[in-house]
Amino acid sequence: MPSVCAQERIHDIRERGSKRPVHVIVTDGDDPRCQDAVKLLLRETANMSLRITLLTHASAVANETWMRGSNLSIVAPEDDPQLPMLADAYRDARIRAGKAAPSREEAYRSVATNEMYAAMLLVTGRADGMLGGASVPTARVLQAGLQIVGLKPGRSVVSGAFAMLFREPLAGGQEVVAFADCAVVPFPTARQLMEIALNTSEIMRDILRIDPVVAFLSFSTKHSAKHDSLDKIQEAVALVRQSQPELIVDGELQADAAIVPEVAWSKDPGGVIDGHANVLIFPDLNAANISYKLVQRTSGSMALGVVLSGFAKPVNDLSRGCSVDDIADMICVTSLQTDDPR
Repeated sequence: MPSVCAQERIHDIRERGSKRPVHVIVTDGDDPRCQDAVKLLLRETANMSLRITLLTHASAVANETWMRGSNLSIVAPEDDPQLPMLADAYRDARIRAGKAAPSREEAYRSVATNEMYAAMLLVTGRADGMLGGASVPTARVLQAGLQIVGLKPGRSVVSGAFAMLFREPLAGGQEVVAFADCAVVPFPTARQLMEIALNTSEIMRDILRIDPVVAFLSFSTKHSAKHDSLDKIQEAVALVRQSQPELIVDGELQADAAIVPEVAWSKDPGGVIDGHANVLIFPDLNAANISYKLVQRTSGSMALGVVLSGFAKPVNDLSRGCSVDDIADMICVTSLQTDDPR
């Protein structure tokens, strides 16, 4: 059972996300869990401003009467009269990027898939964010995002974070800690680690409304060991400080020195984090993914995500084992990642 704190934060995310006048595409519209997630948001949200489109290939879904409303639409990509135009735009973009140009027929077939179609709606301004992956591999969602949506200016990498919402506050008072990168980059370079930190800090500020305190994790605390892998972490810390001097960041730190003040005072006296880190940047994907799953399964913490960042427009991926609540949460997270419509 999630803690009261976790429930309150999820309620806040759903409330803010559902009240934004933006348009989110859910690519797995045939999945009953996605349909139930939309029903859940409609039930619990008065005067919802968020527009949601479910993509489907099933006529039975298209005939569901509950979907009729100003905030909802259901679309079969192959029935969109603008699909040939979208296919031509996709083909032209590939040519401009110096990529192998598909034939018109190949471009049409590509853009008719739910993920690629949703990405084309983003880049042509017909939608603001997309969420997929409930019933397809992560690679399909990432491929659509990377091929069509592209990266945010100043970013060269996409990363994925889980926000761990704890049952009880940690020793440093943290109720939420973001783990990254848990989803995308197996062995990040120093530059990529820096961007992962910036990406994840944006998630903390924009989605969770928490000021980020960033720790780069390692088996060593401040040169307590010597290894080539530590040079990369120290370089990443320096790059973050150069890029965003106002961001509180430190490393390399062992996990306990990052989140437990008493250990921080012992291992890193005078450190800027002082055991209060709420963004943990792991040295590689193995460490991050293993750690978040262990924390989730052994402590009963809630894992919000995976929240992707680094794309030019919001693109998010669901686990194929996701629940209805997970999907509802991530629809609202995607809404909150869009540009402020005001």
